[in-house]
Amino acid sequence: MEKVSGQKRKSRLRGWVFWPPFLVLLMVLILGFVSQDAFLKVVNGVKDWIWGNFKWLFSGYGLAAVGVCFYACFSKFGNTVIGGKDAKPILGKFNWFAISLCTTIAAGLMFWAAAEPLYLMSDPSPFFDIEPNSPQAAVFAMAQMYLHWGITPYAIYALAATVFAFTYYNMKKPFSLGACISPLLGERVTKGRLADIIDALCIFILCAGMSGSLSTGAFSVAGGISNITGIPTNGIMLIIVMAAIILVYTISASSGIMKGIKWLSSFNVYIFSFLILFIFLFGPTKFILNFGVESVGELMDSFFMRNLFTDSMNLGNSSWSSLGNMKVGYWASYLAWAPVTALFLGKLARGYKIRDCIIINLFVPTVFSMIWVSIFGGTAIHMHMQESLIPLLETSGAESIVYKLFEVLPLRQLCIPIFVLATFISFVTAADSNTNAIASVCTSGMSEEEMEAPAGLKILWGMIIGVMAAVMAVFTGVGGAKTLASIGGFPSMFLQIASCAALIKIMRHPEKYDKCRQDTGNGKEDTGEGKHVQDTDCGR
Repeated sequence: MEKVSGQKRKSRLRGWVFWPPFLVLLMVLILGFVSQDAFLKVVNGVKDWIWGNFKWLFSGYGLAAVGVCFYACFSKFGNTVIGGKDAKPILGKFNWFAISLCTTIAAGLMFWAAAEPLYLMSDPSPFFDIEPNSPQAAVFAMAQMYLHWGITPYAIYALAATVFAFTYYNMKKPFSLGACISPLLGERVTKGRLADIIDALCIFILCAGMSGSLSTGAFSVAGGISNITGIPTNGIMLIIVMAAIILVYTISASSGIMKGIKWLSSFNVYIFSFLILFIFLFGPTKFILNFGVESVGELMDSFFMRNLFTDSMNLGNSSWSSLGNMKVGYWASYLAWAPVTALFLGKLARGYKIRDCIIINLFVPTVFSMIWVSIFGGTAIHMHMQESLIPLLETSGAESIVYKLFEVLPLRQLCIPIFVLATFISFVTAADSNTNAIASVCTSGMSEEEMEAPAGLKILWGMIIGVMAAVMAVFTGVGGAKTLASIGGFPSMFLQIASCAALIKIMRHPEKYDKCRQDTGNGKEDTGEGKHVQDTDCGR
């Protein structure tokens, strides 16, 4: 793609990408307002069909993503510089990591890290023959938590981001989701109506997934406010929380990536670090260390089985407490976010090696997440083994458990507001980054230098998603929110499988696809001819 000297290309709305998902989402909103029963019947029916027929594919793809990411990172392909060897990074590695952490699963992790182990302990799959709420169930639950919030989810995001970064910067494909599968299916998926269909579908998928995830965030923030003020969590409270998220998101989106998201995510990592250190020092420190290490060993011993487990002997149970359904629900939710999140994270990878992209988006967040799970989940399990937290879980909801932890620790009045703030910021940055990517996909004519989508489009999509999240939170609760989020992952999974196959194809002959002629670690220097190609072809 040539760059016209001294001119700035004018961006314009891609109508066939913008209008179809916008109108369908509007109809979903109307249905949610008019008939909640019909809405729930539809989403639950779709979810049951997906889980009944495709658990095996969700499970298999998750493990495949881990394997492909490892190979891409540690092979010669990992030395490829995204954008060519003269490309300049957009962000420092810390800011890049902070944005990656806060825009992927950090928000959900804050909500579920303390509550989910209790579900897993109290209702493990009969397949494992474990007595509920026993010490064996505790180790089982923590190992499963590491799986749900560890390396496999981050591999799904990292793989998608890596494929897009290479195809966009090194192959010079358009800023489109079809770019990720162009090595497999050719140019027809990046141009014309087929490209519009792929982008429009993925926008709808992400909006459904984000609405479900943001509604759980509203429950978490509202639960914290309720704990501080004594005001019960109700529909009005949830709507106020979602309105506040939309307002702050709007301010952040208007300021741009380099200001809003960068500052908020970096600030949030410092808050995360404070919370981790505080609970580790003032909580059951010895238990956290011993139990965490033991649970890591349990996961390592059964990693492949847990990744591929589908609970096939328990097909009649479609509840979230079923282990196979719970895992597939998470994988589907991550897959719903993955395509559009990949556009945002991949865009930030310019100037770094493929290896750096995978380390920053996979390995470092995985370590951080496992530490968080060890401390919050371990503390919750320690409390539960002394006095059951199940009654509190049943009466006050999952959002109440994490605040119960702070009640038995010092400085409760300080820590709970800080936790609420961190949760709030996590959902703001997630909405900001992904609506930025959505708005960018809806816009044609964007260049590498023009990193920002039109502010008006970002704000519009943020409001649509926020209203959907509020409807889900008020009318369907946490279960309905998770259901909607997981439905979005089903069509996305097929795009991600194709993207994975495209990356494998690229890695077999990277020089065939890399227009930058970048050295991939074979010890040879670029020739003058290669340098000339980079200077002419690698600039957009």
